[in-house]
Amino acid sequence: MNKYNFQDWLNTKVSDDSEVILAGKLEYLRLYLTDAMRELRSKAGLTQAQLAEKLGVQQAAVSKLESALKDHELESVLKYLHTLGADLLLSVKQGEELYQVSDTESGLLVDVPIEVRDLASTAGMSLREYVQAAIGHFLQQAVSIRKFPTALLNTDDSVAIRIRERLGGRSPSNSEIISELEKCLNVASEEDRIFAIKNFLAGNTASGGTNRDFSNENDDEVELLDLAEGLLDRIDEGFELEQSIAHDETALQVYTREAFPEKWAEIQSRLGNAYLNRIYGSRAENLEQSITHYEIALQVYTREAFPEKWAEVQSRLGNAYLNRIYGSRAENLEQSITHYEAALQVYTHEAFPGKWVEIKKHLEVADRSQSKSL
Repeated sequence: MNKYNFQDWLNTKVSDDSEVILAGKLEYLRLYLTDAMRELRSKAGLTQAQLAEKLGVQQAAVSKLESALKDHELESVLKYLHTLGADLLLSVKQGEELYQVSDTESGLLVDVPIEVRDLASTAGMSLREYVQAAIGHFLQQAVSIRKFPTALLNTDDSVAIRIRERLGGRSPSNSEIISELEKCLNVASEEDRIFAIKNFLAGNTASGGTNRDFSNENDDEVELLDLAEGLLDRIDEGFELEQSIAHDETALQVYTREAFPEKWAEIQSRLGNAYLNRIYGSRAENLEQSITHYEIALQVYTREAFPEKWAEVQSRLGNAYLNRIYGSRAENLEQSITHYEAALQVYTHEAFPGKWVEIKKHLEVADRSQSKSL
């Protein structure tokens, strides 16, 4: 029998057709299944009955599969796999970590929080379908996050502006710059990443990037380190914001307006904040999303029922319209002023001095901008 590379096989797309488990792969499958059952039973502390319950099958099916594995009855192994409802059941051990995959609709070989099961039920999906959809979502997000540093450097963020000045005439979208930044961000330790970015900004990319020699008396070196730390901080903040958006958009599938009106409004308001401050993606589109979520939140956050939350959303809408890109500049400024003035109806100087001062400053900016546009 040919010795197939199991890892290569595992990494290839497997059809739903049971015929894909060919004879040439069977011995590897048996070995890994044997290891899987042993690890699941001993390491996870599962009895035969508990494993059967997780798989959503009768205990007898698990018992017969274990016996077939032990006795090298390879055809029976396939038969009982199908009895379990699984086209493919694998466990791969890498070091001390055990990775399990189950293709059964009834359950997973990993513990899943009850909240995830509820989300799947609400979405009208099986648990397996929901987890697969979630994995797909986060894989797409991971690809987007790789582009995040370039997106950040093209914004009006203070750190981005300073870095663009350092790059001179080179565009942050330049493929060479993107490649070098990715190398810096892939360095293992945070401290080494800072020095790698510092050296990149100094133009020392050919050195490999982690040279830490610098003089504390050299103002330029200190500024470069400050810029490198600032860039990493912005990237971390942006990544957390993307995770927050993904989490809240998923949560809205459970926390509907009908069932959880206050929680629904809270999530809508939080999404408004996230899109208002979002770095990745189109700034214009993000502001539109922000305005939409705020206005939706106000369907529940009325002045009568939730005066402080109503005022907070009004203030945020003022910020969004002040920076809005789409539409008439004059109309956006008018909307911004209207929302700030609405917020001040609740955020009075006596009751909320800090908020009052903050909104007054924003209102002055909007007023000045409006005067200039006339």
